[in-house]
Amino acid sequence: MHPTVLSEIVHAYDIRGVYPVEINEEVFFTFGQAFGTYAICHGSPESANNNIAVGRDNRPSGESLMKSFIGGLISTGCSVTDLGIVTTPMVNFSEYTSGVSAGVSITASHNKPEFNGLKISFNKKPFLPKGYQELKKFIEIGKFEKGKGKLKKEDIWPKYKEHILQLVKVPHKLRIVIDSGNGTTGLFAPDLFKSLGCEIIELYTESDGTFPNHLPYPQVEAYYKKLSQTIREAKADFGIAFDGDGDRLGVYDEKGNFVQSDFLGAIFAASILERKSGENIVVNVGTSSAASDYVERHGGKIVYSKTGYPFMMNTMQKVRSPFGAELSGHFYFKDEYYGFGDATYAAARFCQIIGEKKVAVSQLVHTFPKVYATEEVRVNLPERTDKEKLIEKVKEEIIRKYPEAKINLTDGVLFTLPNGSWGLIRLSNTENVLSLRAESKKGAGLKQVALLMEELLGAQGVIFNWKQV
Repeated sequence: MHPTVLSEIVHAYDIRGVYPVEINEEVFFTFGQAFGTYAICHGSPESANNNIAVGRDNRPSGESLMKSFIGGLISTGCSVTDLGIVTTPMVNFSEYTSGVSAGVSITASHNKPEFNGLKISFNKKPFLPKGYQELKKFIEIGKFEKGKGKLKKEDIWPKYKEHILQLVKVPHKLRIVIDSGNGTTGLFAPDLFKSLGCEIIELYTESDGTFPNHLPYPQVEAYYKKLSQTIREAKADFGIAFDGDGDRLGVYDEKGNFVQSDFLGAIFAASILERKSGENIVVNVGTSSAASDYVERHGGKIVYSKTGYPFMMNTMQKVRSPFGAELSGHFYFKDEYYGFGDATYAAARFCQIIGEKKVAVSQLVHTFPKVYATEEVRVNLPERTDKEKLIEKVKEEIIRKYPEAKINLTDGVLFTLPNGSWGLIRLSNTENVLSLRAESKKGAGLKQVALLMEELLGAQGVIFNWKQV
């Protein structure tokens, strides 16, 4: 495998590339060898069987790539449990219920159909960047374990469905619209929510990994105009949207309006804090102060994490948090569930909350304080940009101009001015891109912080324009 291609497809918390240009069956066989070798080298006593669960989403390239990846695993002596077409959370679920030592999902999530990749969990923990780099080193060296593992198949859906039905009860019938964007969740979600007692209206739940109607990306509102329209016409209680592999959730209220993910996370957190106040709630930087204030008013303590599910789950473990939420629509329940991101389970919990409160979703959202915020702006950086140096210079300039500002370096630079206005300058984990956001409780404060960010980055040669201020 060419070193350049290898570097381009190995990211901070997944492996991802274009099929068949960057990834193909040979590449996936090699990654199977590499991960099988890793599993044998790092196996703990409880994972001595080196049995690895593998599932895939419904992309056209998935079948042949999965076959090759499994072949690579078996060639190292690892045994494989083939889960077939499932959501990524169902792969994660198998780690807790099927006696396997690792779970691998062949997916590219919300990306275009020509992409595919790998998400890995090992010993019930997400693979960290250093784990993916170790796979890369195994491939560069080209030495792999040799053996002959066994292959078996398992239908995880009945067990997974029953587990959720045992945990979640919806007290009265809700009418909900489900839009899975032709992704994998459409194979399972309608059945589950009918079993929860909901009346279901289905949109694009037919399995088609070419995503002919729209990309399954719940946070891109432009893709969900039909969902919004259907919610209003059907007089539904709300609508739910899933990404391609079922770990991102989006909720649209009874008026068809998108519920921003940090508000949704705060609603989830408040429902947990009603039972046990004082818990740590983990969020990523960039979460609205309105959402953080809502959590704190309900007795929670906000803890910031670096963006990305491996970092979120590790932070939750460190601070013993029962719940975490990301702006991306990943929600991590550890109060009654296993702590990995599962959009289907999160949607079921949302049904339970609305069923118990007997309140319109829009009314819940209106309880959040008003803030003024920009949309996220993503700025491409020149190829040779020293990103770490750029962040350091921005931080130093903020301190020089506003010595009384609060600085949080958990993930990029999050600075809060004395008037409560804040700005975020964050480096992407997977691309040569800056992610920018700003927020204030007053319109004038938003303009102040937005102009400051333009000035700070302009001084470093990074020019951009806000979409809205």
